[in-house]
Amino acid sequence: MKWEIKLLTAIGILIFYWLSKNFLLFWILSIALLFWTFIDIDIGENAESEKPILPAGLARWIVAALALAMAILALCLKTQDGDVAFILNEIVSTLDNPERPLLSFDGMHGDKNIPILSPIYFVQSYELFVAMVSAVSGNNAADLFYLVFPAFFAAFIIIANWVVLRLFSGENAVVGVIVIFFLLLTWGTGGKNYGSYSLNYIFLSKASIAIVWTPILIYLSIGY
Repeated sequence: MKWEIKLLTAIGILIFYWLSKNFLLFWILSIALLFWTFIDIDIGENAESEKPILPAGLARWIVAALALAMAILALCLKTQDGDVAFILNEIVSTLDNPERPLLSFDGMHGDKNIPILSPIYFVQSYELFVAMVSAVSGNNAADLFYLVFPAFFAAFIIIANWVVLRLFSGENAVVGVIVIFFLLLTWGTGGKNYGSYSLNYIFLSKASIAIVWTPILIYLSIGY
């Protein structure tokens, strides 16, 4: 019953936050739950030995279905954020000026001789990656930026969290993945909440760092 108690506790914390809107207490309770989980947790073989609530094959089909659903949702999103157009402009500027040294201009105003306004307007690694894939593959940069990579990262939200949760609960990780899926769909309407941030900002790669690469780093840290 250990993981069931922790799951009910987590749901209770979420309900408390929804009713009280007390952000400080929410994080205090969440951190306390996190410490309790790590102190009382079985990792690796002990976690795998727990009796699964669903057959392993069915659990993996559920994870695959949720990943596909998340990718489709990412394709349907209409993100209202000015940074999205700006980042795409950086990608296009990189493709238009392949001979220019890296980080030598920001491309925001279309004039390469204007002093750079701020370091935050430099082209970053994600924009260079999208530009490189566009140049090598011949695919339109906007299609890659708005469709391909958001769908890829959205699907990996589910996969990455499932992989790391399996360290703690074996095949029962599917329960946590289902909870995460519904949290992503329901928690928050602005840009600062778990669900709205993860999907609305998937275009900018910021969300992938928080919701995809962080679980992968946790997995690698524990596993190795």
